[in-house]
Amino acid sequence: MRLFIAALLLTWGTSASAQQVCAPNALPQVNTCTDTRRVSLALVGDVLLHRALQWRGYARGFASIWQEAIPLLSAADLSIANLEGPAAAGYTADGRRGPDPGRRLDDLVYTGYPRFNYHPVVIDDLRAAGVDIVTTANNHALDRGAGGLSATLDALDRARMQHVGAVSSGTPRVTPLRLATQVGDLSLIACTFGTNGIADPRGQVPLCHEHRAQVLRAIAQEAARGAGVLVLPHWGQEYVLTPNARQRRLAREMVAAGAMAVVGTHPHVPQPWDMMQGAAELPR
Repeated sequence: MRLFIAALLLTWGTSASAQQVCAPNALPQVNTCTDTRRVSLALVGDVLLHRALQWRGYARGFASIWQEAIPLLSAADLSIANLEGPAAAGYTADGRRGPDPGRRLDDLVYTGYPRFNYHPVVIDDLRAAGVDIVTTANNHALDRGAGGLSATLDALDRARMQHVGAVSSGTPRVTPLRLATQVGDLSLIACTFGTNGIADPRGQVPLCHEHRAQVLRAIAQEAARGAGVLVLPHWGQEYVLTPNARQRRLAREMVAAGAMAVVGTHPHVPQPWDMMQGAAELPR
């Protein structure tokens, strides 16, 4: 079973030149904010619910799994989690819709590995825990096909859970989520390394590498209009403690394009972080 929740707390405020990520007091003073206004972000890893976690969640409520993280999530101004897998009521693994068995792991509609699907109650429990936004671009996004992905986005909208990453059919594949905060505009952009080989016939899932030009263009456009840009890629190698060369290069490109922070998911273990100069010229 696997549920990786590592809350990374950042503060985002105003500097003399632009909106920046301001390092917390425990770290060396970089990008020190010039006034007292702040927006705090809690960034959560993969909410990937294997069978044992679903059994417990449906029996006791999913808060019983992540209750220790609730104080961190509820204290932040914005809490963001990666919802890894569909929450598509009634959809079976072959992408067909049938009767909904209710809140239980029936191994037909609601399933664990290798193709996940959760009862939409998980969305309500995330909201109750303090999660404000979920990312939906990950390798399990299409585990119930295009129909299941669209049903998941509809379920998020009904629950009033904001989301970024996968898009409705007909929407530009790389679509930022724009938020107004007390220190200015914040734009979120999410993408994934792939969808486990499952076809994306409606063009709903942005891919970090294959759609690199679109992702970088979206970052640059959001930065040009004065927004702080937070990029949330789903990438890397599972259970490997260091980012690979492909991750590092694309992260440098994202920062050079105007991202103020790049925070990834997928490895299920903590990886180190680096500070980069946004104006640094990329190696060729």
